[in-house]
Amino acid sequence: MKVNRDFTDVTVKLWLSAFQTSSVLMACTDQLLMEYGITSEQYDVLAGAKYLSDRVKISDLATFLRRSSNSVSMLVDRMVKAGLVRRLRDRGDRRVVYVILTSKGQNIVEQSSPGMWEFIKDMLSPLSYEDRRTFLSLFEMINRKALEHLNPGRDIEGIVRDRAERDAELMKRVPAYTLTASPQSKRQVAKRKKAS
Repeated sequence: MKVNRDFTDVTVKLWLSAFQTSSVLMACTDQLLMEYGITSEQYDVLAGAKYLSDRVKISDLATFLRRSSNSVSMLVDRMVKAGLVRRLRDRGDRRVVYVILTSKGQNIVEQSSPGMWEFIKDMLSPLSYEDRRTFLSLFEMINRKALEHLNPGRDIEGIVRDRAERDAELMKRVPAYTLTASPQSKRQVAKRKKAS
C-alpha cells in the first residue's frame, strides 16, 4: 500500500500546529493575566461565574470549561483560599454548591476582561471575517469528531445543540465593555507589539 507522503506531512503538521498554537495562546493569556495575579484557568472560572448565569454550579463551570467537575472543584478550592470566589450551598438541596465571585474576584474579572478582549482581537486580526467563519466551521467539525470519540453511542447532535444554546446565552450576558477597549488595555497591546 502506497502512502501519500504530502497528505501525511500536512496531517501531522496540522495536528502539531493545533496543539502548539493552543499552548502558545495559553502562555500568552497567562502572561497577560499575571498582571492581575491570576492564571488563564482562574480567569475562565471568574468569567464563567460572572457571565454564565445568576447562580453557577461547579458542574456548570465544568461543562463550560470542558473539564471534569473534580478538576474544576479543585481549582475552585484554590480560588476560595485566594479570596477570588466563595462556595454557597443551596438551601433546598445541600448537595448543590454554587460558585460566587467575591468583590476581589469581581474586580479582577472586570479589570482584566477588556485586555483579554483586545488580545483576542489582536490574535485574530490577520484573519478576515470570512476566514474566521471558515476557521470556526472547521474547528466545529473537528470538535464534533472528538465528541463522537469521547461519547460513543451518545446523541452528539444533542450535545452540540446544548453547547450552542449555552454559548448563545453566554453571548447575551457578556457586557458591552468587552467590545470596547480601555485605554489601559490598548497600551498593554501596543507594548506587547513593540516588544515582539
